[in-house]
Amino acid sequence: FFFRFGCWIMTFKRVELIFQSYSAAMLNFGLRRVTNALSIVPGIRMVVRVPAPIKTKHRKLSVQKSPFVHKKAHRTLQQDLHRRLIVFEGDSAITNKFIRYLRANIDVTLSCKVTEHSFYPASKFYSLTTSNLATAPCNQKITSEKNS
Repeated sequence: FFFRFGCWIMTFKRVELIFQSYSAAMLNFGLRRVTNALSIVPGIRMVVRVPAPIKTKHRKLSVQKSPFVHKKAHRTLQQDLHRRLIVFEGDSAITNKFIRYLRANIDVTLSCKVTEHSFYPASKFYSLTTSNLATAPCNQKITSEKNS
């Protein structure tokens, strides 16, 4: 938390979770548990109300049916990786606690990629006052030449 002009400013964080599973039914089941947990936690707002679908990755593999090398008969196998995106935002302390909860209780059939974006107030990094500019190391030589 930061204090500025008589009020508290929170550090704000946006979190993107990409869930992946080879089974669409298990993915939907796990996401239902995650969205229910998100709706219970106060201070977290889901940017998108439902998990957004991401393009399914298809992986095809072709295998010969018999051990004879020059035979034309093949069997084609396909593996589909289903993916969904959940985006939520809130105070950084609450979102960190939720991510720890999620890592401890996630289903075995799901994998999750977490991308975090932290937003801080600009006053934490930039302070454009003339006294600070005059005492900056790059401007000290110029101010000392003007005084002499």
